[in-house]
Amino acid sequence: MSIPLRSTAKLILASLVMCLPCLDGALIIQWSFGTSQDDQWLPELNADGTYTFMNRKSGLVLEDPGSSTTAGTQMDQWLSTGASNQKWNLISH
Repeated sequence: MSIPLRSTAKLILASLVMCLPCLDGALIIQWSFGTSQDDQWLPELNADGTYTFMNRKSGLVLEDPGSSTTAGTQMDQWLSTGASNQKWNLISH
């Protein structure tokens, strides 16, 4: 699957997601796609082939807090650090 760099993507993690409120550590929730930009994520290709997803409204990135491998872990957003818990692999199904 290829996503053009700097295009807006609908990030799917079971459904569309948005951030409320748009602060460090704000939880990511399921929501329908709208025009407020808090439910829009920009994919950025990293040098290692993974992607970082930046929220268009907050400028923060999607992360897996604590680098959890447990199913059902609540994702949040944070200032970009380049850490592995903010990098995502896209898998085609």
